[in-house]
Amino acid sequence: MSDTFRKQTSIETSVPPLAIALWAIRKRMEENPETTLDFVKNQNFSAVELAGFFNIKTDDLEWYLRQKQIQVCGVHGPSIDLVRNNQIFIDWAKEFTKIFDTKCFGIESSPALIRNVPTSYAASKYPDIVKELRTIAAKLAAVGIRVSYHCFIHDFYIVEGKPLVARLFEGDPLPNLGLQLDTFWLHRSGVDIDTLINLPIHSVHLNERDDQG
Repeated sequence: MSDTFRKQTSIETSVPPLAIALWAIRKRMEENPETTLDFVKNQNFSAVELAGFFNIKTDDLEWYLRQKQIQVCGVHGPSIDLVRNNQIFIDWAKEFTKIFDTKCFGIESSPALIRNVPTSYAASKYPDIVKELRTIAAKLAAVGIRVSYHCFIHDFYIVEGKPLVARLFEGDPLPNLGLQLDTFWLHRSGVDIDTLINLPIHSVHLNERDDQG
């Protein structure tokens, strides 16, 4: 998130800033990015979130956004798969947050890593996910980048009395690490919001769809 965007949304208005995830209109972005961004601009969104680049060269996409005076509130990176080295995610975050002039890096872990509710925390792959995410966040904190973890259904599994994602915030505090709560996956999981409300929440992804997407 740029300093300008933060000042405009936190000082000049009394309501939370509203951005659109361009992933939601990705087909339009692939077919005609210029008219699609005109549409976004006319809807009075404060900014956009990038998840993928819609078959557009990143320099060209940055140019389109700059010409339309549309700010980027965050860029969403590749999913943690416990195969790739965490330095890949750190380098990706540094590169693309710089290109798009934002200080927010979105990340998730692949739902394929935990398909069913684990019998215990230790027996799951979640400790490895937590370790990797916290390492990434700590390295990016040094360069002023916030890490927003986008939650899927596996993150809300209740194991040993708490959602798995709560484990992300155990141990030494990482002030740049927070959650992006997705309303579709919150509803689908059936998790009690009271188990999450005291966790650091960076943003809410208003995702309205059915099980078929």
